[in-house]
Amino acid sequence: QGINSLLTVPLFHNDVLRGFLGFDSVKKKHKYTEFESMILNKYSKLLLNFLIRIEQDLELQKQKDKVDLLVKAASIGTWDWDIEHDRVTVNDICANMLGYKESDFHNSAMETCKRIMPPEDIEGEIKALTDVLNKIETNYSRECRLRKKNGEIIWIKSSGKVTEWSNGVAKRFSAASIDITNIKEKEIELNVITKAIDFSPNSIMITDINRKIEYVNPMFTKLTGYSFEEVRGKTASSIRLNLKNEVHFDELKKTIYNKEIWSGEFYNRRKDGSYYWENISLSAVFDKNDSVTHHISISEEITNRKSSALALEKKRIELEDDNIMKVHEIELSQQAAIIALAKITEARDKDTGDHVERVQHLCKALASKLSENEKFKKMINKKYINDIFYASALHDIGKVNIPDSILLKLGKLTEEEFDVMKTHVTLGDTILSEMVKYYPKSNLIVMGREIARFHHEKWDGSGYSDNLKGNEIPLSARIMALVDVYDAVRSKRPYKSIFSHLETCDIIQEGSGSHFDPDVVETFFKIDQQFDAIYNSLSK
Repeated sequence: QGINSLLTVPLFHNDVLRGFLGFDSVKKKHKYTEFESMILNKYSKLLLNFLIRIEQDLELQKQKDKVDLLVKAASIGTWDWDIEHDRVTVNDICANMLGYKESDFHNSAMETCKRIMPPEDIEGEIKALTDVLNKIETNYSRECRLRKKNGEIIWIKSSGKVTEWSNGVAKRFSAASIDITNIKEKEIELNVITKAIDFSPNSIMITDINRKIEYVNPMFTKLTGYSFEEVRGKTASSIRLNLKNEVHFDELKKTIYNKEIWSGEFYNRRKDGSYYWENISLSAVFDKNDSVTHHISISEEITNRKSSALALEKKRIELEDDNIMKVHEIELSQQAAIIALAKITEARDKDTGDHVERVQHLCKALASKLSENEKFKKMINKKYINDIFYASALHDIGKVNIPDSILLKLGKLTEEEFDVMKTHVTLGDTILSEMVKYYPKSNLIVMGREIARFHHEKWDGSGYSDNLKGNEIPLSARIMALVDVYDAVRSKRPYKSIFSHLETCDIIQEGSGSHFDPDVVETFFKIDQQFDAIYNSLSK
């Protein structure tokens, strides 16, 4: 390059070569002096320090820019207090947080406090700052209320420290603030809920997904005898539940995992070993992904209520048993009265007495079989069958008022005498109607009256006394009509001979649809052999 003379020194920083600095001469050769070498060395050091300082300033600015970006991205407000000149400045985020502009803040610390802080909070703020300035506290950290320009109160959290000292005296204080209003409101809300839970009259327990206890309220301790410290991290079953209750968990798990509430009663064990009843409601807590995170149990002790309920149930059963016994006694007395009335009839006519006993068993047999028919299932039950057994004994009770000359006549009755004999159905109805007055709810007596009045009615309406037909005739009377004819036809009378079972069956078949209900006739032929057996066993 045509250089005739050259003097250079290397530029090293932290053992890293940053370049060279030198003098050169192109026109002529030159021998450099010690002074020139000294000047070059000193200048190289100055230049190197200057270059490094520029690089550091550039790096510092770069870092500051990053910090500013992070501060803005995180919505962090910053404020700076020049203590020496008593001036407070804020960044735009801090100003906007309070509804102001950045240029609105260049006042003293006290003026700034009075502008943005509720009066009752200023004293606490001054103390917190003074403690840091006097080195009582190293750092400033505080949650406080601030008043926005529109009067609205917000909560902020600030952290700061003295950033410049001079001979032990604070010169500058810097801090960062974030708006925690939403968090504070949630915290206050949570605190209210916690207080409500703590004062709740119900026992409350929160467990994790593995049923390990994370929280219990004071009522839980009062109910079970276990403190929170004793149960924390343990499962509910290990300290509280009767082992028999574990069988319910699979059932209730299906319910609560379906986002429903499960309720039930448990018989549980206290810390002292005593047992108690409680009504428990259980639910599950789900996260945003619909995964269960916790179980919540709210329970109410119902030991006293349960004891009262059991006592009431016992008393109810006792009263029910008493009522059943009394009703049974009344039924027995009614049955005894019916048998006594039937005996009155029997006393006047010995043949009638045998007839009454057979009729009772025949009616019972026919009614029992009819109960299997779909048409009569709802009408005929065990009580109906029992009632017809006794009520059928009263079918001829009206004959007690028929004159002996007609009732006991050996020959065939005249037309006039038969008209008198037919009145036994209305006479029987009159007698039994008096009993109905005293026992209007007695199915037995009501049925006896129906049978007494209507057992001579015929399916086609040609019977007596009311010329009813078809289903107008009570079912009990339709059953009695067939049974009465069967027994009468087979029985010996002075004016007639005995008919065989088969001959009697022919007569009944012939009367189906005219004299008798066809359904009753059909049922009779399903058990006609039973009729024959009953008749033969009860005939003298």
